[in-house]
Amino acid sequence: MENRYQEHQSDFKYLLIINDDLECEIKIRREGNASEKNLKDNIFTIKEASDKELEDIGRIYDLFDQFAIENTRYEKIQMDKKAFIKFALNIKPILRDNNAELISSKEIIESDLKLIMDTDLKENEFSLKKLNRIKWIVRLNKGRIALRDFDKQTENNKEILITRNYFFILNRNEFLDIKFYASSLLKTTENSEILKLALSEEIDGFKFEVGENLKRLINPSRVYEVPRTLKGELRTYQKIGYSWLVQNIRSGFGSILADDMGLGKTLQVLTAILYFKEKGLLEERPSLIVVPPTLISNWEHEIRKFTPELSYYIYHGTNRRFPLEDYDIVLSSYGVIRNDLDLFLDKEWFLYIIDEAQNIKSPHTQQTKAIKEVNAYNKIALTGTPIENRLTDYWSIFDFTNKGYLSSLSDFKDSYVFRIERLEDERSLENFLAITKPFVMRRLKTDEQIKGELPDRIVNDIYASLSKKQIKLYNAVLDGIFEEIDELKGIERRGTILKTITSLKQTCNHPAQFLGSGKPKIKESGKMELLITILENIMDMDEKVLIFTQYVKMGEIIQDLVSKKLKREVLFLHGSQSRNEKAEIIDRFQEDDNYKILIATLKTGGVGLNLTAASNVIHYDLWWNPAVENQATDRVHRIGQEKDVMVYRFITKGTLEEEIDSIIKTKLDLAEKAISVDETFITEMTTEELKRALSLRL
Repeated sequence: MENRYQEHQSDFKYLLIINDDLECEIKIRREGNASEKNLKDNIFTIKEASDKELEDIGRIYDLFDQFAIENTRYEKIQMDKKAFIKFALNIKPILRDNNAELISSKEIIESDLKLIMDTDLKENEFSLKKLNRIKWIVRLNKGRIALRDFDKQTENNKEILITRNYFFILNRNEFLDIKFYASSLLKTTENSEILKLALSEEIDGFKFEVGENLKRLINPSRVYEVPRTLKGELRTYQKIGYSWLVQNIRSGFGSILADDMGLGKTLQVLTAILYFKEKGLLEERPSLIVVPPTLISNWEHEIRKFTPELSYYIYHGTNRRFPLEDYDIVLSSYGVIRNDLDLFLDKEWFLYIIDEAQNIKSPHTQQTKAIKEVNAYNKIALTGTPIENRLTDYWSIFDFTNKGYLSSLSDFKDSYVFRIERLEDERSLENFLAITKPFVMRRLKTDEQIKGELPDRIVNDIYASLSKKQIKLYNAVLDGIFEEIDELKGIERRGTILKTITSLKQTCNHPAQFLGSGKPKIKESGKMELLITILENIMDMDEKVLIFTQYVKMGEIIQDLVSKKLKREVLFLHGSQSRNEKAEIIDRFQEDDNYKILIATLKTGGVGLNLTAASNVIHYDLWWNPAVENQATDRVHRIGQEKDVMVYRFITKGTLEEEIDSIIKTKLDLAEKAISVDETFITEMTTEELKRALSLRL
């Protein structure tokens, strides 16, 4: 052997040959003149080594000693996983400097790790109930492996993973994080908990990655076609809101639509219901819509205007009878649900929608408990108030739409309320916003993408119902009046008609205005109840509002009832005040943030004033002339106004107010020419036309 070495006079290198069992054998390769195919002839064992080769080989074994890898000199070195990691990280990089090469049965790769959460679900398969089909994957520098297999193959907690082609030496910190959370993640099978993980992309601060497919499914951007039978057009942001509702319903996500007042929440919801009607999904299960009594008429009007294809039934009032026939929508109120709960529990509902959802913000009231007992395939809550400002209120509404998702109230207080509201913990806030994002949509009038779509003033017709007392008074005013009018002529006839119109308008406003009684109550007037509801929302938004009425007496009633109910001072601007008094009231409203509500008679507040501090206008009673009404609104919407103005026109359903408003709208282009500046055009109607216009239609 010695002769052979001397004969070739070749240099040599040490070869460290590692097999699948992590056994390392050191051999010598002598560089000679052998051909490539006979290269193996140049590789020798330690027993065949020359003295010189044996002398230098000691330096290789010294490296193993240096890093505390057990070995016996000149013998094969059997490494365990811990030793192999030391070898790969410390010895492998310096082999070349020690005249050595590595030959391994698998490629040795130092690898970073990334935990990925994903799914194979397709869009038409995806729903909250199927989220347990989630996949946890560990991505390596080359390839990926299922977390369950990764966890099993690294049971000894050594940061090495052996696959068919590779020895992966794993990033220690990333490895320890994944190992620490692997068991917990693999045991998480509750769909809502899986969704929270996907949305937050973390567990206790440990960040993982959500795959593109799952990310697309939980944050869809699809815009659905508008139902063909919808009467009217949706603005772009309304199409987005409607599509979001449809997608959430399909996915099994409850929704909180919290757009600003006036942005069309009712229309977006009705469009979503119409979508499922056209898909044939309302045939066996109707949708239940629960609203404050003051809004029933408004919902009815919106259904008839925009979605006449949807059949509806109003279950409300003292003589109510639960419908035996099938309807697309059953419209009811919070109090009725509480009183007739068993009837609603016996019915299968497709959608269950509550409007003015702040009515269930107190989780322990009987009303809230009753509302939450009714089950449905999907639930939607509508509110115009910024619920995120009060987290416990948020929890109660969220518990309606997605029961259990935010855990119990006590757990929620510990996990979020205390940390966010008391400790101002940014991480808890970020997590909270992340896990609730798919379920809540809130757009503001001030959002740049919304402002571009809105007109400078947004006019909303709001419909009120008469109270029982108002119905009796209304019918009493009309009792025998048409026979009397029929016998009159000329100025006497016109005078009687105008007197009747005034009496009916005052009755629609409030019985106390017509009767002159001194102790008015909110519940005696449908308009007054509606006014309180809208004012509460405006106050929640910390905005100012201007309320117009034609009558000083009605202004006094509004001032009295609103100030007592909302416990705040209400300003009143009217004609009998001096110039200085008016100026002082206007300055207080314009400049002092403590004054949010100003009432003004139409003739006093409607001309020559600048009231741009208000971003809301309420016409409590209508003048029936568009020019006069617009002139009043312009007190708010004029140079200096930096906000879009929301205008609310109160109309009492089934009364002369609704009929006359309809007549005016059909003649809108000719309104200023064809209709006089007051109600005198009505005096020219025939008695039959008057009956149609003035008679009560319930």
